[in-house]
Amino acid sequence: MIARRLRQKVSLLRALPIGVVAPALLLGQGLGRWGNFFNQELYGGPTGSSWWGITIAQWGRVQQYADLSKFPLDTRFHPTFFYESAWNLTGAIVLLWVNRKAGSETPGVTGRRLKRGDLMALYFLWYGAGRLILESTLRVDAFTYTTGGLPTGVVFALGWLTAGAALLISNRLRSPAQSRALDA
Repeated sequence: MIARRLRQKVSLLRALPIGVVAPALLLGQGLGRWGNFFNQELYGGPTGSSWWGITIAQWGRVQQYADLSKFPLDTRFHPTFFYESAWNLTGAIVLLWVNRKAGSETPGVTGRRLKRGDLMALYFLWYGAGRLILESTLRVDAFTYTTGGLPTGVVFALGWLTAGAALLISNRLRSPAQSRALDA
């Protein structure tokens, strides 16, 4: 269908099923975070619980938790990969719901409340908010890499939030004629 629309010289933005891209990105990122579990990386500090959290082998621990006399092998750490995975999978469901409830991205459909690019803006906002929370509160290795004195993950999260807000605002400021030009 996409190839046929492109052969008919329909713009790429109109040919792509944009409403599917943003939820699919969150779904992929949510599933991909489980690689961090198998690699024993990107975890938070100790939970203080005997039942909640994950154990990290000595080889996978950051230096501040490598001392087994203070943090024995059965110490449980916050599974930040799981938190982010759950956040992203929830986000995928929310974006699919918003797309269904707020209207179609198909040009000419009456009652359309979403503009082209709105779901992508919501993706940027959702993903950025989740990363900002995790990077600034739970990640133990957040200051391993810094940019301008801030953890690089926080800088990227702020970038996602800024991009999402800018896209959403620009969509609201765009005139109907400009929106139709994008759809042509």
